[in-house]
Amino acid sequence: MEYQKPEYSMSFDDDQGQVGKGTDQELHELTKKVLHSLQPAPSIEELPDTYVKLPAGIEIDGKIRQDAEVQELNGEHEEKIAKARSATNPAKYINTLLLCGTVSVGDKKATQDLLDSMMQGDLDMLMLGIRRATFGDEFEVFNVTCPHCEESNDLSMDLKDIPVTKLADPEEREFLVSLRKGRKAKISFPTGAVQNEIFKNVLTIPEMNSITLANCVISFIEADGSEKMSNGLADVKKMSIADRNTLQEYIYQNQPGPRYDKVFAKCHACEGEVPVPLNVGILFREL
Repeated sequence: MEYQKPEYSMSFDDDQGQVGKGTDQELHELTKKVLHSLQPAPSIEELPDTYVKLPAGIEIDGKIRQDAEVQELNGEHEEKIAKARSATNPAKYINTLLLCGTVSVGDKKATQDLLDSMMQGDLDMLMLGIRRATFGDEFEVFNVTCPHCEESNDLSMDLKDIPVTKLADPEEREFLVSLRKGRKAKISFPTGAVQNEIFKNVLTIPEMNSITLANCVISFIEADGSEKMSNGLADVKKMSIADRNTLQEYIYQNQPGPRYDKVFAKCHACEGEVPVPLNVGILFREL
């Protein structure tokens, strides 16, 4: 039997007098705003720690859904994750962790196929949600060297310290990137399936980049405006290094999701800015 999560659809007047419908998060925030305007203002419960707002979202039944539900990991999950972590394929560990910790996305039960179709940044956001539900917001990073004074730091951090890039328009799924000689490429952002393909074998960085671009480049637009659909690996391998670098940089800078590369703390010795190295292994050190 297919999992069915109840979905509530409500119409309401916003503060401009407009009637509309919204997501669970939007309705929650608007309700808080309306109730706060009442005197005395009634209280309203915060969304649970198991709720995750996705920075991109996924199309389900013709609608972009940015709501997801995660759960606290238990002993049974810990055993599965430990076995997956000992495997030679890192994707197996990540996929097992996501499947154990993700309950649903929108009104769909979490499955491997569903996770594979989601943008990588949304999967990273689910990871943070699972971490929060299981261990809380606080975490520690040890022996971080200050680039200014070379002092070693043990840092106490909060998940809220991790900035998140969101899609400006969740409905927009394709993006134009200018290349050399007046050409452009139409691209999308990488999904979980791309990560799985990259981790199948031991690859060089250029080989990983080729797989990423083969899955993300939709078409090429010539200087005269003519458009040619991409043939995947065959086309991206023939691209100039400069154009490949341009596309990789665009994806890196603009794809939605948590930005682990933009987390900083103050050095306890000189108070200089220290970049904090973060990855799944650090966030789930307890497993």
